[in-house]
Amino acid sequence: MDANEISKYIDEAVEKADIKAKERHVIWQKEQDKKHADWTKKQDEKHAVWEKESEERTQRYIGAFKEDHTWTLKAIEENTKDIPEMKEKIDIMFENMATQEVDITMLKEAAHRRN
Repeated sequence: MDANEISKYIDEAVEKADIKAKERHVIWQKEQDKKHADWTKKQDEKHAVWEKESEERTQRYIGAFKEDHTWTLKAIEENTKDIPEMKEKIDIMFENMATQEVDITMLKEAAHRRN
């Protein structure tokens, strides 16, 4: 073999190796894309469940707060019945309180799970 044949042989080998490396990279990239898509789907599902549970908890807390303060609410409504926007303000206040309670409960649960 002369130098040209050896050089040609090496170039062909390098070219074949490059092609195989690119094929392996394409396969690897597809696997990574699938793993990422699967992970994203799982996270979206977890988030949807968490969001639903959070909304249900919030509604329960709002209801519980309103039940706990029924007489107070009735007294406030009676004393402010001439002010229409007062009911909306009261509802917002109880929603905010309930949301805070949900946040506190979730933090407590997370701390408990951690221990």
